[in-house]
Amino acid sequence: MTQAELIQEKEAQKTEMKEKVRGPVYRPLTDWSVAADHYTVRLSLPGVRQEDLNLTVKGNLLTVQAVSQFTRPEEKVLVHEFELGSFTTTLSLPEDVDSEQIKADLTNGLLSLTLYKRKEALPRKIEIQTSK
Repeated sequence: MTQAELIQEKEAQKTEMKEKVRGPVYRPLTDWSVAADHYTVRLSLPGVRQEDLNLTVKGNLLTVQAVSQFTRPEEKVLVHEFELGSFTTTLSLPEDVDSEQIKADLTNGLLSLTLYKRKEALPRKIEIQTSK
């Protein structure tokens, strides 16, 4: 058996086991960054369309649910890295996020969430008085 065939067989076994245990489920790659007035969260969602994506927020928990519409190719697959199926992931929001001010954008398989900080959590300048 060639190296490519061994890899293919191992990937097929992993996929088959995953689907037997709980169906095709995956967790997307996620990046977090922070700026002065907001956080940005990016999730890699190849094959996910807007109508197959659901975002909900309750308290400080943001839940992302989606279904990937990729289909496996007809030809023999040598390496399989794209995940297929559905997923649900829950993100714990930082305490300073205003859950009423969350923006979402899905472009080219990348979901970008902008999580604005509450105004009272932002730094403010304090004026200094001088006494006579």
